[in-house]
Amino acid sequence: MKTKKNTKEGTIIAPPIREVFYSGSELSYTFNDLTPLKFYHVFVWGINAYGTEGYRSFTNNTFMHASPYADQEKPTPPLHLTASYSTMNGNLLVFFNLSSDNNKVDHYIVTINDSVIRKNASPILGFHSITHPLQRNIPYTVSVYAVDPDNNRSSVVSIHGTTSDEDTQDSPPTDSYVLQAKRTENNTAQLTWGYIHNARYLCIAYYLITENGEIEQPLVHTAGKSIGVDLHNIQPDKKYKVAVIGVNSYGNTGTLKFIEF
Repeated sequence: MKTKKNTKEGTIIAPPIREVFYSGSELSYTFNDLTPLKFYHVFVWGINAYGTEGYRSFTNNTFMHASPYADQEKPTPPLHLTASYSTMNGNLLVFFNLSSDNNKVDHYIVTINDSVIRKNASPILGFHSITHPLQRNIPYTVSVYAVDPDNNRSSVVSIHGTTSDEDTQDSPPTDSYVLQAKRTENNTAQLTWGYIHNARYLCIAYYLITENGEIEQPLVHTAGKSIGVDLHNIQPDKKYKVAVIGVNSYGNTGTLKFIEF
């Protein structure tokens, strides 16, 4: 006696946990945020311009699941996101410090008024500086987030502004000279420098010097128009190299001059 099947191939017997409308041309799709070791059943079907649905093909009883060894940790959000507009050349200058991750950051997604820019995550000084053309006298929103190789995404950081703001002088920032880098208590160093003219913001880059004299990837801070800052997480038995440069609204910078402490 044959047992009658209650369902047939391609029939959904329960509400789906997720439906995705995909209109791309690639013959593949990546599902994110899957639960490790939990089984999933995937159906695919087409819909034409009149709303007629095709037959639902599926994974032929081969269940997929997220690997328990996949990276599930999100990168930290990018830091110190700033933007300034150049009325001379019509460009928006976007600046942000890098995120950190338990593995590495693969790339950053920057959105400027719904225009998406992809940037690789290997700048020289530990930050990104992006120049993007933008019309005059309009508001703008800049958003950025980091993505690691397993497609984990950091939180989105956003700022708002308008291109009608008065920008800074076209003159490049004056060179900085660090007056003092003094170690203080609680793994902190107090850094002071001379005032930098024509700068919209400041970039402070400090490198850890290894035992063989090489320097590691720097930590980078931004500041307004101050003449001092506290550097945190300074190891008392390590040597550091530090420099301060100014950045104006056109992306021009002063000359890097390092000191060691």
